Amino acid sequence: MVWIIAIKPKDKSNDWRAIKLENEAFELLNKKMNARSLFCYILEGRISKEEAKRIAEEFIVDPIVEDYYLFESEEEIYKEFEGLKISIHYKKGFINPDDEIIQRSLRMILGDKISNLKTFLTYLIEGINEEEAKLVAEKILANKLIHDVIIK
Repeated sequence: MVWIIAIKPKDKSNDWRAIKLENEAFELLNKKMNARSLFCYILEGRISKEEAKRIAEEFIVDPIVEDYYLFESEEEIYKEFEGLKISIHYKKGFINPDDEIIQRSLRMILGDKISNLKTFLTYLIEGINEEEAKLVAEKILANKLIHDVIIK
């Protein structure tokens, strides 16, 4: 089973990724946009929905400043949130060292129930069009050598 835990800061003032993106995009486009970020964990393995919730609530999410959403696929994320979405993933064959550390930690808790863990970022964007989003992704968010970009 695959579960995606998407974490969104409750308050915009705590969403440093989105604030940074808005500032850099303004410099690039000379246009104000509104952004929110989702930091997403893809958990693969023999993990039930209840276990995925437990992982989110007890180990990943700070409930004081963050909300989380539990999805079975990335497409569900795109359907859940309005507007333009930009997702940044590591290309196949590239490993985010943080993912390895997180996966090892979760294996200590869950044993071999977790077979793989990856992370990616999704930005929820308002105020720019798809062409501008492509430019923002290319110039600010992603390194085309190591990242894949999905714009929906």
